[in-house]
Amino acid sequence: MKYHAIRNGILPLLICTVCIAPLAACDRQSTPEPPSEGSVHTPADDTALTARVKTVLAGDAGLSTIKLSVDSENGIVTICGRVPDQATLDTVSRLAAGVAGVIHVNNHVSVGP
Repeated sequence: MKYHAIRNGILPLLICTVCIAPLAACDRQSTPEPPSEGSVHTPADDTALTARVKTVLAGDAGLSTIKLSVDSENGIVTICGRVPDQATLDTVSRLAAGVAGVIHVNNHVSVGP
């Protein structure tokens, strides 16, 4: 009777536990991190990157009078605002992407008056 209880109750439960436990460790979800250039980004890095992008955009004669909002986080630059035409929008994207430290540009700039 004792052997029957072990064979039908405890032993299968023990085998399942031993087999499933390693699988539980494989199911860990991690938050994906943006690509890095080999260093950890800090808020100071983001502030400096934002300033560099703003300086480059303000230095362009066609963009100097256009109000654009620039922010960055972990090397990802987000630009918001409105430009008069597609050529100006392309210039904004090209200039921002060319700044050292920019990994990606989220361009939320719209075209219109």
